Amino acid sequence: MKKKNRISFQAAIPVLLTLLFLLTSLKPDMLPLVSAFPLKPIGDGLCALSRTGPLGNGLATALWVGIAFLPLFFALRYKKGKDTLAERTVLYLLSATILVALYGMMSPALFRSVLVPGLFDEKFIGEALGMSCWAVLVLFILLRFIRLLSQANKSQLFGYMQTILHVLDLILALVIIYYGVAFVVGISSWIDRGEGYIPVDPTIADKIRSLVWNAIPIVSCILNHALVSKLKKLLAVAGSEGQEGLVPMAQGVSRLCCVTLGVTAAMMAFANILQMILMRWLSNSSFTVDIPLTSLVFTVMILLFTRLLIENKRLREDNNLFI
Repeated sequence: MKKKNRISFQAAIPVLLTLLFLLTSLKPDMLPLVSAFPLKPIGDGLCALSRTGPLGNGLATALWVGIAFLPLFFALRYKKGKDTLAERTVLYLLSATILVALYGMMSPALFRSVLVPGLFDEKFIGEALGMSCWAVLVLFILLRFIRLLSQANKSQLFGYMQTILHVLDLILALVIIYYGVAFVVGISSWIDRGEGYIPVDPTIADKIRSLVWNAIPIVSCILNHALVSKLKKLLAVAGSEGQEGLVPMAQGVSRLCCVTLGVTAAMMAFANILQMILMRWLSNSSFTVDIPLTSLVFTVMILLFTRLLIENKRLREDNNLFI
């Protein structure tokens, strides 16, 4: 992919995800439609086509079976062997899932008997069927990616790692936007908007506590975003021939990783201590102790990875001296 196209793609993904977040936040009724996309509009179209007469019904049935059997077609043409058996099995499962899901989209009355009256409706059917298909598709993508990773050489692994970091970078950008919007909305709820407006009236202590707790995920995501950006640059240098500037860059990544973990834990401790100090004036309180095992393991892995890169760089320099 050309650099210009890659930049455009990276810029478009956060915009689309942000629009999707705002749409589903402002109109929660849109969430089932998003979850069922694109099967829901396809099912509605096939349902309308089947009602036009015998010819339309036959054409709708043929399209239904044809669309559902597309993963089966790819599975039959897929690379044979034990290493691809799991992927081909998931493609067969995806084909069966789409077959049932599309029929459910066209005839939701088929599943109405299994729903609890008053608790679930037909929107739930579309959401459940659509999410089931998406879950199987994600499983296939992960299995294929795992196989590619296990069979890749060093340069390919660097490329795959950069792809993973690009995706993680986009996710972190979306999370920052999500918590940022929630932070601004929380502050705006305290502003008096004139006569007739009845805002939530928390105490000053509640406001301070809320600001601190809402700031923790924003600061953590910003630090992680910076860490991922530095990791992408480090991988680009590590994959180059000369590896110029690798050692100071790897040391910088190690320091930033430790700082990220330390700042997050420190902010959590500060929030609990502040809540204890302000407890007399708080309308309610909730203390949280978080042991960041996942972040700790991630930090250790990054530290080990950077140490290996530094040692490999030094070994290459020593070998060049002998040569």
